[in-house]
Amino acid sequence: MSVVYGVHCTIFISRELNDLLEESMKYSNRSKIDELELRVSDHIRKYSSISASGETKERGGDGG
Repeated sequence: MSVVYGVHCTIFISRELNDLLEESMKYSNRSKIDELELRVSDHIRKYSSISASGETKERGGDGG
């Protein structure tokens, strides 16, 4: 039996981001939680950092 470890997070998003998330979840036919988890996971895997001005630094090919 394998055990899956995770962390529960609570976040606040603006109404604008919530509207975009709801639009995306309807298009993808996923729940809001599944859509948010997929998008956050994708972003964190792709980018090692993001500045206050919105500039991103992509991760290397090895994920680090």
